Amino acid sequence: MGKISIHGLLISTTIGVYDFERTAPQSLRVDLEFSRPPYPAETTDQVDHTIDYAVVATQIRELAAASHFKLLEALGHAIVTHLRTHFPMKYIRLRLTKYGCIPSCDSVSIELEWPHS
Repeated sequence: MGKISIHGLLISTTIGVYDFERTAPQSLRVDLEFSRPPYPAETTDQVDHTIDYAVVATQIRELAAASHFKLLEALGHAIVTHLRTHFPMKYIRLRLTKYGCIPSCDSVSIELEWPHS
């Protein structure tokens, strides 16, 4: 099984528990690793023989822009569920990072893995 990784994808979404967090969209960082099907992309050099990571990134951005979750965990679950539904992925590891939400702290991250380890 091969893997594809996307690092540092910036998305914009309305997220947060507190009212002041929900007044404007915030930027989050997405780090994603997922399995790709055992197609012969290595020998055919055809994007339709793998998972198009540009399409994956676009769909994550669109899903995040349309969402209004309070928790990173809920947004992460929605992203993983979407990816499992729309792409032939047998493994997904997703990290979402939120910046500036705790004083004197650069960021907070959650990580989800499917199937669960």
